[in-house]
This record gives sequence, C-alpha cells and structure tokens, in this order.
Amino acid sequence: MLLFAGVLHGSVSGLERLYEVAEQSDCKAIIQLGDFGIHWPEPTNMIHEFFESVKPKIPLYFCDGNHENHTLLDSLWRQRGCPDVVPIVPGCFHVRRGTELILDGRKILFMGGANTHKASTELQWWPREMPDHGERMRFIRALEEKPDIVASHDCPSGVGSDAAYYEEWSKNSSVAKFFHDALITTASRPTKWFFGHHHFLDSWDAYDTTFYCCGAHGESWTLKEENCVRHFLDSSV
Repeated sequence: MLLFAGVLHGSVSGLERLYEVAEQSDCKAIIQLGDFGIHWPEPTNMIHEFFESVKPKIPLYFCDGNHENHTLLDSLWRQRGCPDVVPIVPGCFHVRRGTELILDGRKILFMGGANTHKASTELQWWPREMPDHGERMRFIRALEEKPDIVASHDCPSGVGSDAAYYEEWSKNSSVAKFFHDALITTASRPTKWFFGHHHFLDSWDAYDTTFYCCGAHGESWTLKEENCVRHFLDSSV
C-alpha cells in the first residue's frame, strides 16, 4: 500500500494527518507531490523538527513543487554527492526530477517542478521551479520505459478541464504543455499518474491514463493493488 499526498505548504498538522492515515492503512511509503515545506529544509523549520522528534517508521519521498526552497535543496544535493534520492532528515527523501524508484513493487517515475502564477505574491518564487532541458529529457527517456506510475507536481494540460481556471493555466503553463507533448509522442503511458499543485481531490481519465490530484494540507489517496481510496481532511472515504 502506498499513500500519495498533495501540497502541504509547511503544514505540520497536515504532515501529522498523513502519517495517521499511512499508519492506519499499513502503507509502505508516503509519496508527497510537491510544495512540501516552502523554506524548509532549514533546521529551524517545524517540519524538520517533526522528523527529528517523531522519527516515523514509514519513509516519505517527495518531488519538489514550485513553492520550495530550491536553493537549499540543490545545495544539499551537491553536499550529499549528487544522488538521485537525497536524504534530508532520517526518514525523509527528496527525489530528483526524472528519477525512477521501485516502491511496494511498482516502478514510479518522479518529476517535480511547475510554473508559479506570477500574480500570486504571498509565496516566494524560485527560478529553479522550472525543470531544465536535461531534467526534461531524463523524464522522457524514463517515460519511454513505461513506469507503472508517474508522481509529479503538475499534470498534463489535457487534465482537469472542469476547473474554473483551466483555460488560462493550460495556455500559460510550459510544464503542463511539456507533459502533454511527452504523452502524445510516446506509446508507453503509465496506468496511473498522481499529482499535486491544483489543490483538488479528484480524478480524471485522459491519455489512456487515470490521473489523481491529491488535494491539500493532508488530503491524499491510498493505492492498494489497482484500487485508490481518497482521504479527505474531515473523513476517510
């Protein structure tokens, strides 16, 4: 069993909620889909203190979102010797863009990054929010090897057309367009694709794939075999 979780924006209560659900569901790992900690992993951040004090037994793997401290994440990556999976604190790992992991018997392709809506001024903008050419090519090569699941921050531009801002987002997000182009040019499409960024807790079928948006602040999906169960903030459904 795996737990896929949406944006947290530094919320420790949301992180605690994820571990409650993961433990109740006997999950092997939590996969968090970006916008995890904003300015974390600075040692004074409460998320850092959560892992240091609680020492959870279930590992958490996250791809980066657009609202992250990319400068510090890249610095830690270099300090650790540039691995694909970067240990941040015990039990918590940053998975670099275009990396594949085998978790609970499934091949999962991680891809962080997304466009920030520049009209939004309440959160800091980081130039490294955007995947570079090498990261995009790495993702495409891995996608052609047919992963079971993609875990990303954003999603292809053909997903979520019922959202009120869909037309503006689908035209202005280069990451969403990149995902769209990658999918339509390959026959190797994943069965499932989990993403965050959009703060919905919903699912769609597109590109011969089922897409799951993982909500916000502790909302999530668990995956066991081929069944997905969503977990709202106030109840588990």
